[in-house]
Amino acid sequence: MLDSSFEKELEKVREEKLSKKDLYDLNILQPKVIKYAMYKMRTEQEVLRRFESEFQDISSKAFDEILKYLKDNNILNDEVFAKTFLEEAIKFKRNSKFELKMKLKEKGVPEEYIYKALDSLEEKLDNYEQDLVFKILNERKNQDRQKVLNYLYRKGFDGINIRNALEKFEEEWLWKIKKI
Repeated sequence: MLDSSFEKELEKVREEKLSKKDLYDLNILQPKVIKYAMYKMRTEQEVLRRFESEFQDISSKAFDEILKYLKDNNILNDEVFAKTFLEEAIKFKRNSKFELKMKLKEKGVPEEYIYKALDSLEEKLDNYEQDLVFKILNERKNQDRQKVLNYLYRKGFDGINIRNALEKFEEEWLWKIKKI
């Protein structure tokens, strides 16, 4: 009796007419790609960039088969990556929504997934951005106000979020002055 994984590969060869080289490439490359993709969440573009340069002599058919496997088993999912990236950024990063969007684009996430993730987390991201602007205003309270505002706009913070944080900051600042 043959091993089930071998039977599956043999079936692929029959169905898709993979050559022996494709099958060999598939067996050599697949464990490396899966290990790389499972180490942490990655986008499809990151995996392509990493392995296209390293394995230029690997057949494209074998590589396509590996990518299909990764997508079918939800190891690579750019839509989930975009949402998770933004949720993590809310907890740990100090970037504007615009900067986060640019980072997702750099990682190769399709724009439709970026906008879908931004829309689904819009309220959280606005609150995050307002809190971040408030912190920056508080950190730079002794600097020229216009310079701080220019910095915030250059960093890509939303104008409404800047105004809301500025109002909150000025209210709190006035309250502290009156208390003294």
